Amino acid sequence: MQEGVKLKIKRLPETNEWKVCWYEDGVLNEDRSYYTDDQEDALMTARAMANEAYQMGYRNVEVFS
Repeated sequence: MQEGVKLKIKRLPETNEWKVCWYEDGVLNEDRSYYTDDQEDALMTARAMANEAYQMGYRNVEVFS
């Protein structure tokens, strides 16, 4: 059974980008992470990614900013 997904939004000052980090069962999955230069885009994408995680069968999904 799948444990859970945590999505963490953070700013990367060295590139002036926002990153939505996808942590699956406590491990960063870089392939599922998302980069953008727009904070609002990062927030909206994190919400969409949370919905996708629920559809994939994850019961625990959390979003942190």
